[in-house]
Amino acid sequence: MPERAAGSATRPRVIVVGLGPAGPELMTAEARAALDAAPAVLVRTRHHLAAEVLVAEGARALDGHYEAAPTFAQAYAAIVEDVV
Repeated sequence: MPERAAGSATRPRVIVVGLGPAGPELMTAEARAALDAAPAVLVRTRHHLAAEVLVAEGARALDGHYEAAPTFAQAYAAIVEDVV
């Protein structure tokens, strides 16, 4: 087994993909390829036409954070904790 430098660790990668202005037919081929290659897909909200399709395909929506938090700042902090 190869040795690792002190303090080095494998970190998960987070790739942010824009879904486009509406349904999945307006998503770029590059965006769709990135989503198809990802081991996990999370969407900020299921209330987007493309996100609805992704959730139906198994993506996890983060709507619960918005519903539980009293402010957007707290929702975004909870999303960061969840994702990272």
